[in-house]
Amino acid sequence: MRRTFRTQPPGHQAAILVREVVFYSALLEFTSLFGIAYYALGGPLAERYSRSFIALTTVMFFVFVPRLDAWRQAARGE
Repeated sequence: MRRTFRTQPPGHQAAILVREVVFYSALLEFTSLFGIAYYALGGPLAERYSRSFIALTTVMFFVFVPRLDAWRQAARGE
């Protein structure tokens, strides 16, 4: 989406940005859901691993979701 971001009208660019971030957030949220399911199935012995799954969602968001600077560069065509 970032390749064609520059060709979009400015009012539509904001909607694209929000939609992309929400999409990535929803996609990465499955990791937290797996952690909760793992805890429910494994009980207290699986607590350490289930917390890792839940914390991994935040780490993956910061690693994989493009930053605002990347979207600004895409809007300028760089």
